[in-house]
Amino acid sequence: MVGLVSTDNQTKKTEIGYWLSSMHTGKGIMTKSCKALVEYCFNNLNLNKILIRCATGNKASIGIPERLNFQKGRSLRDDTVINGKFEDLILFTLLRKEWDG
Repeated sequence: MVGLVSTDNQTKKTEIGYWLSSMHTGKGIMTKSCKALVEYCFNNLNLNKILIRCATGNKASIGIPERLNFQKGRSLRDDTVINGKFEDLILFTLLRKEWDG
């Protein structure tokens, strides 16, 4: 599952969220899906900025924005709850002018 979590048309930014069953990880499915969504956001929705937030301990999830050349930003402390426990997230961003497709 991959989609836009929220889109702000005034500031021309959105956030991508994704989840993949562990049975299907390691095959490049989510990286390809996120790349297609990034292209759609920049080329069809005319957005300027895309955000992805990943749990600090989720190496597979972090690898996706890294492979797509998102810039690693700040840590968001206790920003989500996973299995009843507060977790830190890492914020990744990508600007249209940085995207090379």
